[in-house]
Amino acid sequence: MTRLARLLKTIRTVRAEQLWNFAVYQLQLKSGWLRRSGQTAANGTAGSFFPLPLAEREVLLPYLEADRGRILAAAEKIRRNQFHPFSGEAGAPLDFHPRHPNLHWTAIRTAEGDDIKDIWEPARFCWAPDLARAWLLKGEAVWKGTFFEYTGRFTEENPSGYGENWQSAQEVAIRLILISFCGSVFLQNNEDASPDPEGIFLAELIRQHAERIPPTLSYARAQNNNHWLSEAAGLMTAACVLPHAAQSERWFKLGWREFRRALNKQIAPDGAYLQYSANYHRLMLQLILWVDFLLRIKGLDWPPALQEKIRRATIWLAAFTDRISGAACNFGHNDGALLFPLGGDTTDYRPTLQALSLRFCGKNLFPPGHWDELNTWFPSPRPESIPEAASSPNPDSIFNDTLLRVGDDANWGLMQTLGYQGRPAHDDQLNVHLWRNGKPLSLDAGTYRYNALPPWNNGLKSAFVHNSLIINHMEPMTDAGKFLWLDWDRARVLSRDDHSASAEHTAFRRIGLSHVRRLEKTADGWRITDQVNPLNYSAMRNSRYRLHWLLADQPFEVRDENNGFCLKTASFSLRFSSLSTSSGMLALQVIRAGETVFAYRNMQEKAKIQALSGWVSPTYGEKRPALSVIVTASAPPPFEIRSEWQF
Repeated sequence: MTRLARLLKTIRTVRAEQLWNFAVYQLQLKSGWLRRSGQTAANGTAGSFFPLPLAEREVLLPYLEADRGRILAAAEKIRRNQFHPFSGEAGAPLDFHPRHPNLHWTAIRTAEGDDIKDIWEPARFCWAPDLARAWLLKGEAVWKGTFFEYTGRFTEENPSGYGENWQSAQEVAIRLILISFCGSVFLQNNEDASPDPEGIFLAELIRQHAERIPPTLSYARAQNNNHWLSEAAGLMTAACVLPHAAQSERWFKLGWREFRRALNKQIAPDGAYLQYSANYHRLMLQLILWVDFLLRIKGLDWPPALQEKIRRATIWLAAFTDRISGAACNFGHNDGALLFPLGGDTTDYRPTLQALSLRFCGKNLFPPGHWDELNTWFPSPRPESIPEAASSPNPDSIFNDTLLRVGDDANWGLMQTLGYQGRPAHDDQLNVHLWRNGKPLSLDAGTYRYNALPPWNNGLKSAFVHNSLIINHMEPMTDAGKFLWLDWDRARVLSRDDHSASAEHTAFRRIGLSHVRRLEKTADGWRITDQVNPLNYSAMRNSRYRLHWLLADQPFEVRDENNGFCLKTASFSLRFSSLSTSSGMLALQVIRAGETVFAYRNMQEKAKIQALSGWVSPTYGEKRPALSVIVTASAPPPFEIRSEWQF
């Protein structure tokens, strides 16, 4: 494809409204208007910090006591200047110092391979709720003191508008929300007292953050993703904790208008979120929960149409979530974002789903448990308004035609059939997730990093590392940039019942081939059948097929069988067989951490795909060895290959 053809296709793919907003942002940036607007905004007044009416300590104490050991251990690490970036296992220093503290954010440029998220992560303040929980649990002044000490250190090292930590208005908004949340915990008994130094300090800091957001809303609208939602929620937050600020009323009206506009554009009719990511879908729902709390403080309601969208979005994500462990399929982009880590760690989606289901569906999705803590933090100052349509949060009740989940709570499978409304995240149409007894059998590789040297510059978005079939080494969608796919791969559901589902996608129709995938629950496991048929006579030539499964790192052995292979582990066996009489011999390769550990019939991957294979990234910035099991064959269509899991 020529550069001109790709440009024209990009313009057709990205909506005109987004292109217009991006052009406005670029003009404002390059003309110097953004820098000048930041200087004039500094003339506002903050008033004093007004704590939000969060739940009382006595109500939260049972949940905090149940999590006492983890809360105090995490708070002690923070006191010693350590935290866990991206909610992962690895620890790192709480370093707020930007690389360019003397440069205005509009003048900063990031070099290739330099991951700006490593600078932004500690400055998000996602670690701060652990200090608030520890303070409520024990009432020791050290936790409050640590919060204000670190917040003061941030302001000293990051003067308003200068350095990398002011580049992204979304990062500014998330920091604003979490500082407001924690400040409300630490200053909750001061609302009727005279202004105190801590409240005055927080008020001015939050004012600076709020003034940073409006000038670049055009960029957030152009992105049309969680940036837009976060920034709108940040403005509403500032208005609620600074009710006497000069801009308070404007912030709330602007934030509420933008939040509604963003949700209406970003939630599809079936409840899917347009970023097609479990992690970002959860972030969207947590922002909704927070905005719902702010609206109830103001005595406002959601429009009924948005209530229904939120209800469907809650049920949609619940279908991708394991009912035993609370973990979700790790599909799409995952940068470890978790706004409120209350009631569970980053892998547990139950706190968010339970809270949203109670608010918008009127009942629990899960039985009572520690995951109810998140919902408890945000008490209702008035009776809840639950739409009558929200009578059942069961995913099967309304999404039989869009969500292909089969099986039971202990043994379930799901095949992705995404109807893209915006820019797809990963090239993973018809990707299959299999779960057994609370653990995933087939893994999703995750993300690892957006910004790193190749191949790790968002390389795990490729179909080659997902659980899918590739034909003729062709990426199903056209890769047009780090976060942009063209020629979107559409899916069509063909059938579904309690034990099976089948679907077709459009990617290979460009080369005259149809690919249908069938997911079946068997008596002792699962059967996945991939069938390729020619759509015209010219397509009946020899094609090369590549089937990939990503498994957890574990010992295995391979046995050659009559028409395929059997890969055996301690807990299951995975058989591959081709039923096509015209197919050649199957070849098998197993890659672990980028290195081939088993190969039969001298199969070899391309260097980039080899390097990306055999890895799984549970959260941003972390990757672990896994097993990429790759089966290939060369034959004319029709072609059929089966993957049979037996326990």
